[in-house]
Amino acid sequence: MSTNQPRTDQALLNEIGARIARARLDRNVSQAGLAREAGVSTRTLARLEAGESIQLVNFLRILRAADLLAELDSMTREPAPRPLQQLRSQTKTRKRASSSSSSSSSPSNPSTPPQPSDPSIQKADAADTANPDWTWGDENDAHSDDNPNPKGGGA
Repeated sequence: MSTNQPRTDQALLNEIGARIARARLDRNVSQAGLAREAGVSTRTLARLEAGESIQLVNFLRILRAADLLAELDSMTREPAPRPLQQLRSQTKTRKRASSSSSSSSSPSNPSTPPQPSDPSIQKADAADTANPDWTWGDENDAHSDDNPNPKGGGA
């Protein structure tokens, strides 16, 4: 059924009825057999195949009995999520690991940072705390590229 062109309701009913009849005949089932299997009257099935209007629940019963209910799924797809819905549904990804307070190597006081296990790191940390005035030396050298001797000594 091509939906590129607008069709009248009657034309669509005729097309649907013809397709139901074709599917029934491909299965080699009589109208009475399919109607009995669907739980509808033979007259209801005959009306559908003739392109007449029937109740929706009867239409669904006939589709189910004719094994055509899956075709209805392709016609009534779930709508694609809107872009804002996609953004809201995305979970934020972690960018950092958090420290675990239940770790066996962590101290009992959570405000104290865990101590590194490498002795050279422990020595460097101890040196940092022993001399709090120590700096890298480049904080006051804003123009170190212009003056190779920042202390003012002539070169």
